[in-house]
Amino acid sequence: MDLAFEVGGRLTTLDAPEGRIVKAGSVLAELDLSDFERRMDRAELDLAQAERDLARARTLAARNVASAVAAQAAETARDLAEVALRDARDDLGEASIVAPFDGLIADRIASAHTSVEPGAPIVRIHDMSEIRVEFDLPERLLRQAGELDQVAYSALIPGESTPFDLEFREFRAETGAIGQSYKLSLAVSSNAITGLLPGQTVLVHA
Repeated sequence: MDLAFEVGGRLTTLDAPEGRIVKAGSVLAELDLSDFERRMDRAELDLAQAERDLARARTLAARNVASAVAAQAAETARDLAEVALRDARDDLGEASIVAPFDGLIADRIASAHTSVEPGAPIVRIHDMSEIRVEFDLPERLLRQAGELDQVAYSALIPGESTPFDLEFREFRAETGAIGQSYKLSLAVSSNAITGLLPGQTVLVHA
């Protein structure tokens, strides 16, 4: 997954060493918060002023000194100020990127102290909550195998002597671009083995 900011700004913090395991909720990157904080302060002041104007307009309308239309306009202005404050708070919250899950930093795409645009990838992270082994299964073997979820699977890392169990998850029900083969996806049992990395080669026995 590529992580990006939903707002633009100057990237001041980038704590995402490649190859490091990070915990969910860890701050990986952060923009300069000063502009967002000032924007939120202005929005809070605007809302406070709009609420005072609304209270005054309602009082004058109740005394028939001003029209009800003026009170309605003041109420609309207050509602718009509330929306602006929510937007400012949301922008401040979006100025930080936190790890959405326990994962492995695969690539640090951006550089600190540079200006970034909304949606520009900053960090690529692998979800390591479930490691999967994928391979292409030729059509003829697929027919022989029968029900794929009834097959017992295990895997062996080259150079190791102890295999570990795999569990069937899914297969892509369309053939690959080259040859009549189907992509099979198996999951590594959560307590089977640690230290597997994305892209690593394993030998699968079925």
